[in-house]
Amino acid sequence: MAKANLDAANTCFSDCQRRDQEFAAGNREGQATFQMIPAVFLYFRAIELALKAAIRERNLATPGQIRSRALGHDLIALIERATVGTVGFTLAELGMNQPAKDLLERWSEDYGSKSFEYHFGPWDIPNPGDCQQIAASLVEAVKPIAITLNPPEL
Repeated sequence: MAKANLDAANTCFSDCQRRDQEFAAGNREGQATFQMIPAVFLYFRAIELALKAAIRERNLATPGQIRSRALGHDLIALIERATVGTVGFTLAELGMNQPAKDLLERWSEDYGSKSFEYHFGPWDIPNPGDCQQIAASLVEAVKPIAITLNPPEL
């Protein structure tokens, strides 16, 4: 699911970039959309799901805990759980660095409170290119982990 969200976000982002290029070339026929907001949301969803797969692989939380409000959509809590103690992952193993972690921590509350999903605000959003890079790197790093997991019992 992380990869599917990444692919969907990339499709939205690509379309927005195409429209921007057409506008820069003088084409004023295209209409403005809010498509970039769902693209950012989908990048964050890909990040969330990849972190949850990493957490599950190392049994850093039970499936119930992963779905709980304590972890849920809280990217800060998910990063902390994924990198906890000696059994957790390093940021590098997750395909992240400190600037990536800082960006996710900066926007975690907005994502977790569904601001991007329902767009209650913020009226500024993180740089979509940065979100794309972080999501792609994290999904790629977690892919070999995730494909070895059995689906959690519901």
